Amino acid sequence: MAIVAIVALAQDYTISGAGTGKSGHSLVAVKVNVKKTKMVNEDVVMQAAVDGVMFRGFMTTDGSVDQKPLVSDPGIRTAKADFFDLFNKNNDYRRYASIVPGTLQVMKNKQLKCTEIKAQVLVNHVTLREYLE
Repeated sequence: MAIVAIVALAQDYTISGAGTGKSGHSLVAVKVNVKKTKMVNEDVVMQAAVDGVMFRGFMTTDGSVDQKPLVSDPGIRTAKADFFDLFNKNNDYRRYASIVPGTLQVMKNKQLKCTEIKAQVLVNHVTLREYLE
């Protein structure tokens, strides 16, 4: 069920740099708003982190570094929809992301009528780029 969620939630997450990751990795802070409580799990955050690194890019919290998305053509998500659907359905994003222990937070947002899931995620952008090429 979380696989379908990222397509629906693709616009309902935020991503920003969270510090310096180890070589070849990006350390990002991700917040996902989830409407359905059965979709509240760490996979949603990892999936959003990988999606953000691939398609959005991110800035550090102090605004000093702009990390461009790995995929430079925004239309590729639609053009290669079968590939990206399988990537998510097969949980391939898990190969490239891991949640930093102790950073996963889940809280209700009564104002937005959703559940917010936040975490710091380490994304192996070098290996991910190689896979995508």
